[in-house]
Amino acid sequence: PLEPGITAYNQKEKIASANNAQSPITQPAKKIDLEADLRTRGCPVCGHIADQAFDFFAHWQYLLSGNEQAQAAFAAGIAFCPLHTWQLLSISSPQGASVGYARLAEEVAHRLKANDLDITKGSQIRQWIHNAANCPACQFLRRAEQQYVQQLMGSLNEADGKHQYRRSDGSCLYHLSMMLDRTSSEVITDFLLHHAIKKF
Repeated sequence: PLEPGITAYNQKEKIASANNAQSPITQPAKKIDLEADLRTRGCPVCGHIADQAFDFFAHWQYLLSGNEQAQAAFAAGIAFCPLHTWQLLSISSPQGASVGYARLAEEVAHRLKANDLDITKGSQIRQWIHNAANCPACQFLRRAEQQYVQQLMGSLNEADGKHQYRRSDGSCLYHLSMMLDRTSSEVITDFLLHHAIKKF
């Protein structure tokens, strides 16, 4: 339940200001190991993002099962976007989910009750729901993806990095397009395209 005299929106602001880089809620990105990633099958960027996503949701499901600060932040922010809310639920134990989601359910009920006479359109409720632009999980994974692509592109300036990439399956088309957008070098562009042609 919300603290007495604090509205849902004030509670959200209070939690947001309390959270900082040192908060246990913040999930740091894992160290990038390009050499190991390029030895696996498939797109190394996709593999890295999948690992980051699993670690992110494992971290959150652990926090939601017993950390009141995390439960309050999760509820005040109305969780993640629909896709990432379901992903979190899919790796959570039934017991952990029931504890972590109880506060979220209370927050939703509170907002609906507080606004029951004012809500006339679904768009008013949709304003509470995260989308790809403001979902904390989406933002975390986007940052991890951008950092990884930047480091991967940096490695292609070195002979060893090119050698490792040449021996790999290379990137999927989506991440290949990101990589091409990050270079102005014709040499690296040709290298990436010829590698992709060979692999596809």
